[in-house]
Amino acid sequence: MHNNLGSAIIDDIVQPLRAIFNSQHKTIRATEQLANRELRFLTSKRDELSKIKRLLHSSSRDLEKIEQLIDNDQMSNIKLSVRKRKLLEQVMKQEQTYIEETIATERQRRLTDGVLRKGVEYLELVEKQRLAHCQTALGRFQRKISQLGPNLNMMFERCINALNDAINAEPNEQISMLTPICSTNHTIYLCDFHAENFAEVIGGQRRRWTLERINAVLHEYLKRTQLEVNPTLPSSTNITNCSYIEFLEYLIYKINEALKSIDGAQNREYHRLARFQQKFKDKIGLTQTVLTIPLDDFENIEKPSAPSLPTTSSMEDETEPIVNETREPLEQYAAPRSMISCDESQHMQNTSSSTCTSNSETIKRIYRVLYDFTATTEDELDVHAGDCVLVEGKIGNDWMIGQIISNNQMIDGNGIVISKINNKIGRFPTSYVASANSS
Repeated sequence: MHNNLGSAIIDDIVQPLRAIFNSQHKTIRATEQLANRELRFLTSKRDELSKIKRLLHSSSRDLEKIEQLIDNDQMSNIKLSVRKRKLLEQVMKQEQTYIEETIATERQRRLTDGVLRKGVEYLELVEKQRLAHCQTALGRFQRKISQLGPNLNMMFERCINALNDAINAEPNEQISMLTPICSTNHTIYLCDFHAENFAEVIGGQRRRWTLERINAVLHEYLKRTQLEVNPTLPSSTNITNCSYIEFLEYLIYKINEALKSIDGAQNREYHRLARFQQKFKDKIGLTQTVLTIPLDDFENIEKPSAPSLPTTSSMEDETEPIVNETREPLEQYAAPRSMISCDESQHMQNTSSSTCTSNSETIKRIYRVLYDFTATTEDELDVHAGDCVLVEGKIGNDWMIGQIISNNQMIDGNGIVISKINNKIGRFPTSYVASANSS
């Protein structure tokens, strides 16, 4: 009896499972080889991009040295002018090549990501098939035990519950229970130009001219990309809600930050990818900026509030908006309501299809003004004792942002009661107001 049971288990269960395992192992190995080949190709593209970047930074330094020699030279040196012209043409060509290679590397990364996704889906299918075959084998084992092992009732009773659970298990549930052993991210390499590095000694006008030239090139690429339809590139829904156009727009946003830093102004724009930006030194010691976007956690991350107006008393405080936002799909940029001014249309033209939105889904609170406060800067708000203000957010613990919804009544010369209405949005001290509900 035991010999018959052992032979049945070997013939009906062990041998079929061994054949299935060998076949699936070949499939898994072929998929891994394809994925490794695509990853090696992407790595080579990034190494080539690093070489081009190194040449560009070297040429930019040489050009800056020539510019400084010309500035310090009182005599008109023709040789220096000729060398400057050649270096300038070389730098412009290398900048064009660097931008093209960065965009080409991003295209290759997206294609590689698509290949890896297909490989993962295929491996999931193979795993489902393996689980299905194991269920079939366990069913055969259960039947053989019940047929050929009537004297093994005690063992059968011990195993029946575990066997039933294994046979009735859903493959999809088993797949969903698998957890990754390490975190996975999209690593997007961005352009880093010599003029963006403020540690380098470069003339202010030359730095501005270089950044504006690069900005114009990027806008041209963005405009061209918006007009063309390339079905070979994956859609935004397949690349963690990060579209190809948004990649170009973030490059423009990064250059705009450097331009505004030249004037010492604060960049009041906000890009939703800014929180994923990281900077490090590459192998040759140059600064490399990347976007590290999680594969799974991105969709669950709530939209952060945009940076509010700066204050002199709390420059290090984090913005604490009184909001309870529901997650909205962001396009490109998001700015707080207090930063949207009359030049909004001009700003939207400069940032192509970038969209500036206000925090319209905030929970606002009404406060009553206790003391008079006179504004000393443009972003501050005049309030008087007795006014009611609608608070939209806070800057640290010292300031609030809001607008006046009702003012003290004023009486003109004829004794007629008039009201003074002010729709300006600005900041005012927290200690000057109190909650209207508590008063």
